Amino acid sequence: MSYKTLCCNNALTAKICTLTRRYKINALRLLMMVLYLTGHLTSAYGLEMRYNVQQIQENSLVAYLYVPEGTQPTAAVIVLGGSSGRLNLDYSRLLASQGIVAMSLRYFNADQLPQTLDNVPVETVIQAVDYLCEHAAVDASKIGVLGVSRGSELAFLSASNDKRIQAVVGIVPSSVAWHGQVGANAWTYQGKAIEALTFSRSSDTPLLQRAEIALAQEDERSRAFFSFEDINGPLLLISARQDHIWPSEKMSQQIVGYLNKHNFKFTVEHISMNDDHFVTQNILKNLKDRLIGHFKFSD
Repeated sequence: MSYKTLCCNNALTAKICTLTRRYKINALRLLMMVLYLTGHLTSAYGLEMRYNVQQIQENSLVAYLYVPEGTQPTAAVIVLGGSSGRLNLDYSRLLASQGIVAMSLRYFNADQLPQTLDNVPVETVIQAVDYLCEHAAVDASKIGVLGVSRGSELAFLSASNDKRIQAVVGIVPSSVAWHGQVGANAWTYQGKAIEALTFSRSSDTPLLQRAEIALAQEDERSRAFFSFEDINGPLLLISARQDHIWPSEKMSQQIVGYLNKHNFKFTVEHISMNDDHFVTQNILKNLKDRLIGHFKFSD
């Protein structure tokens, strides 16, 4: 689009052109300033966009929806927190500020949901995908999921069972399904329990070591290993080298190796950070552009 064409598009740009001619102001700089102040600047310029937040509670769909201001349907990402049961809002705020619809989804510890991380239906996420695909602000061909810690398990399970999910991020992720908080299984799909790897909950052995011992049991690990090859899009893994909860770096390496053997047709990237399990602030500071780029999708 030429400068002349841009200036003729509407009254706002016409006034900008008048100002630039009268006061010899750089047109692009002035245009960017006006668009930013009015909330219309796209994230391509590295500035934050305005967004609205909506609380959703429809039967078992419990979430906060972050919708950037704008008229064009855009990508959407479901954000899954960890074993605390709290909503993860940090990543949703980041995504929305960069023009991506984000849904912080609760999958347990709420009314009409399991009260503990036990027998949580994968359909909880699939229901959220249904909701987003019908939302006017969402491009239904650009749905992603981001899972943190135990939320990564649900992210991988949902993405491998729902082809509408076409981009996945696992943060301090697991390569396997682990046991529930109380019972033997954390997840179900179509009413059947997802087989899980387990270890003793009451032990003086540090949690990390118990997880490493369980992962060394090859037969049990293979049965609980996710079907990553069924994921219908690129995969970004962000692990922590100093992880004190479970060996997220090692499990990420397992995922990459597994997908290489299965000739996975999408890109797989593993970034290992020098941090512990609670890596969110480090990611928001140092990897936010990489995170946003993963969910921009290719037109």
